[in-house]
Amino acid sequence: MHINLKTKLIVSNAKTIDGRGAIVHIIGKGCIMIEHVGNIIIHGLYIHDCEPSGNTKIRVSPTDVVGRGNRTVMD
Repeated sequence: MHINLKTKLIVSNAKTIDGRGAIVHIIGKGCIMIEHVGNIIIHGLYIHDCEPSGNTKIRVSPTDVVGRGNRTVMD
């Protein structure tokens, strides 16, 4: 199975991404972003050929959407 991401896949706290039992490739723009979180398990995935996705918007609550751009050293 190939999962072709069009934007970043942002992983929050206490998540499991499990590819056991299948051959799973994650490719495309952005790939997986794990930042300032804990208790993350990623198992049995092939992650390759990722490209920066640039600016994107993410929903942080039912009413709030924030911009997320390319990260810098100052962030």
